[in-house]
Amino acid sequence: MKKFFFVCLFYTIFQFSFFATEKPVSFTVGLGSGIPFYGKMEEEFQEFDSISTQNKIVLDSFANINFNVINQARFFAGIELFTDFAWKNDEYKNFIHLCFPVGFRFYPNLGGLNLGVAYALGFRANFYRADSYPKRNTASSWGNGFKFLCEYDFAYDSEHKWLPAIGCSWTFMPRGKYSYDNLLNFYISENF
Repeated sequence: MKKFFFVCLFYTIFQFSFFATEKPVSFTVGLGSGIPFYGKMEEEFQEFDSISTQNKIVLDSFANINFNVINQARFFAGIELFTDFAWKNDEYKNFIHLCFPVGFRFYPNLGGLNLGVAYALGFRANFYRADSYPKRNTASSWGNGFKFLCEYDFAYDSEHKWLPAIGCSWTFMPRGKYSYDNLLNFYISENF
């Protein structure tokens, strides 16, 4: 049954690719920054919330493979790395979010504006160090969340295919023990 399903899926994607006005497969890479909203942390790390951090860097990077079924719809799968580094002198609290989104985006005939939704699987790695507490590294449970995105692709319907896209996304990710992270991202990306 699985083989039959995958043969049908491959055949459908192959047939739709004949109707696409662009390459049937493309790639996207992006870089941005964002605002993380963390759920409740484990009890032993509550004192790290009081670490006074003077320096902070939040970076987001991602890479996707796109399946351009028709001109108004694209399926994509990828990997995303969202990092949040904060420190002051020898104290720090760093978070690394790893996410694997799979979803689709559609273009509602408003130029390059597109909206998307994706299933997201991921986890968060935590790195802490304070003067009153020894260095500690942990990882959250794997979570099944979702991602919504809104983007404007300047290369869509343009003869200049190397123009970038700008966008924003919201990722909602459960972290186990009734804790949820919300990540707001603002990015610029390029399609190849």
